[in-house]
Amino acid sequence: MKTLKAFLIPIAAAGLIHQAQATPVQYQFTAAHAIEMVGYNPVAQADYLIANGNLASGTFFYDNAVAASVINYHDSGELSNFGLMSFYEGAVSNFSGTTAGHQFYAANTQTSVRNSATNPNDGNQMDGIYNIAGDVNNTGAPVGSGFQGFSIGDYSLIALSLFNVSGNSYLADQSLPNTLPSGTTGTNGLALVFADSNNTLRTVLFLGTNIAEVPIPSTGLLLGSGLLGLIASARRRAKSISLT
Repeated sequence: MKTLKAFLIPIAAAGLIHQAQATPVQYQFTAAHAIEMVGYNPVAQADYLIANGNLASGTFFYDNAVAASVINYHDSGELSNFGLMSFYEGAVSNFSGTTAGHQFYAANTQTSVRNSATNPNDGNQMDGIYNIAGDVNNTGAPVGSGFQGFSIGDYSLIALSLFNVSGNSYLADQSLPNTLPSGTTGTNGLALVFADSNNTLRTVLFLGTNIAEVPIPSTGLLLGSGLLGLIASARRRAKSISLT
């Protein structure tokens, strides 16, 4: 099951200017085009998510000011081609999503930033930022915190991964980007990992995931709304006094 690690650890951003943001920013995502990862036997229960064009959508908060918990980690296995990795705990929080009427949630994810330029044997490799919550390989070692899944027949959701990857010059370094890019930059998607009681894993990929920052009303709009409220309140008070 090692191949799961390489494909399912994922969310994304280009190498932009890095500066701390004052508070976590809310994002929304919409994922379409559900397919099953190659190499897994078909199971009718999981096919339920793939059939009929089911979508996945939801929201999460992103905080690029989170400090790295591990810096310059080197994987000697199949992930070695990604170069050195840095890990961030809780950069993505309150991850809440739905698909086909089912809900899933993670209080926090583990984010890994992988920059293949740090690989001394770098070839045409990939850069990427991966956010994971749950137990991807069902080994009893979950990452992130507060993961809550759902069941379809004999299969239970045990992990999620929202990702965005691109070429080996995609990221400038291993820092968290200031903001996540809107739209479908790079190769991105949402992976939902299921397992049954026999530890048979089944992974559904939603490709073409769109990520966008949730708009916040401008200061002027908020101020204008407040002034209108004060004016309305004053008028009601004046009317009440005149009636008495």
